[in-house]
Amino acid sequence: MSAALSIDLVGLSSLAVAYKDPDDANDTANDTVNIVASELDITAFFAGPNPFADSVTFAYEGSGTAQTFAVRIYDLAGQLVWEETGANTTEVVWTGVDEAGQMLANGAYIYVITAKDGTNTFDQSNTDSAKGLVFINR
Repeated sequence: MSAALSIDLVGLSSLAVAYKDPDDANDTANDTVNIVASELDITAFFAGPNPFADSVTFAYEGSGTAQTFAVRIYDLAGQLVWEETGANTTEVVWTGVDEAGQMLANGAYIYVITAKDGTNTFDQSNTDSAKGLVFINR
């Protein structure tokens, strides 16, 4: 057991720990843990670059790491064409393809973003830009 350590780590980094019993040199253990920010606080979502030719990144302004970060893409008729949910992340990347992996046509598509940290949910009801248009221009 150790006293609290003051270390400068941010979400999405990792910490490697090694233990050696001072009374038994053969008693050792190692572990690596991922650091995830404890509180997610999102003020706005964004998509960029927009328009895009190869890929667009959906991300957010604020702090913390989303336990789940979901992006849904709809055509202008309201049909779902693609969706992705990332775990313990700050962004999701879309390459302009549909669920089958086929390239979609140039034009406007609607995006809807939701991020959760296990307790809080951030979406268009409590943040800016959780819903908007993204443009494919190849």
